[in-house]
Amino acid sequence: MILIATDEAGYGPKLGPLVVTATMWNIDRETGHDDLGRKFSALSSPVSCQGPNGKPTKIKIDDSKAVFKPTSARPASQSIAQANSDNPTQDAAIPQGLFKLLAVTQTAGDWINQQSNPPVDDSLNPFSMNCSPADLDALASTPWLSTLNNEATIPCVSPLARETLLQAWGTGDVKLLAVKSRVITAQSFNELCDSGMNKADLLASSTLALVRQMLEDSHSQSTLAASDCISVYCDRFGGRRYYAGPLQMAFDGQLVQVIDEASGESHYRVPFQKTPFEIRFTVKGDRFTPVAFSSMIAKCLRELAMESMNEYFASEYSKLHPGEPLKPTAGYPVDADRFLKAIQPVIERDNLSAFELIRQR
Repeated sequence: MILIATDEAGYGPKLGPLVVTATMWNIDRETGHDDLGRKFSALSSPVSCQGPNGKPTKIKIDDSKAVFKPTSARPASQSIAQANSDNPTQDAAIPQGLFKLLAVTQTAGDWINQQSNPPVDDSLNPFSMNCSPADLDALASTPWLSTLNNEATIPCVSPLARETLLQAWGTGDVKLLAVKSRVITAQSFNELCDSGMNKADLLASSTLALVRQMLEDSHSQSTLAASDCISVYCDRFGGRRYYAGPLQMAFDGQLVQVIDEASGESHYRVPFQKTPFEIRFTVKGDRFTPVAFSSMIAKCLRELAMESMNEYFASEYSKLHPGEPLKPTAGYPVDADRFLKAIQPVIERDNLSAFELIRQR
């Protein structure tokens, strides 16, 4: 049985990228919907491992918003990159919440490589591991995100912590086959909206394109057997309840069968090549472990991007206001306005484009 799970991070903010992640899983035998949760028990159970500074910590696959909280973020006065350069321990400077996201994301790469011959990618950079060349090019051309594909700028969780996680996860009935992410910069976001998409359509289109790409790659790599049952699980997008239209657009106009469109979940059957699949869009879908796993990877990429953005503008701000720290932003509307007001002199000095920096919707 093949299962694909998707989630996003950064749908609501005004600054920083929108990130969408899909993960593909192999389950040892076909399992009914109600029993799937038990198949992921090795991932949903807390795992004790070495945390930052060598101190013990527990990592559990959970909704990323429960794992990473603003209070666990770095102090405004010190960046992760700077702290790492001052500290001989690789992961010593990583705040607890970000450490857990990074541990899951980097161990996911180890897990996939463990099953691949030759390994897919031995990089621990989550952007180069999971993103398309087009998204990497967009990051490289954005000054405040341009270093994200550089191995040296991303903190590294210790091999011991990753090995502990990998051993625990490997005792279960599932295997991680692939991870794919979209990192949609503000400029790319605005360009898509200008092409006629609204915000909800953009998220639906980006998510379903990842699902389709995973299915196509699996067909071309013979990962899928003709007898495989395929199920796709998505966290519901905002308040949207009806998805037959976006599904038809994403899958060549195929006639989508509506199984249910209830207040808690929308459920469809979609014909695709020789392997039809079922897809569910569920309210609080990240309560389901594989969706939460995708949520944590998406959140990891989003937070690393915001770290890069905050570092860039703090550096440029200090050139105009020596000795005066710039308070970081998480990118949400009210705080984004505060941040934009503070960096206005930098924007004017460098003639930065609002279209490139700020989401228009």
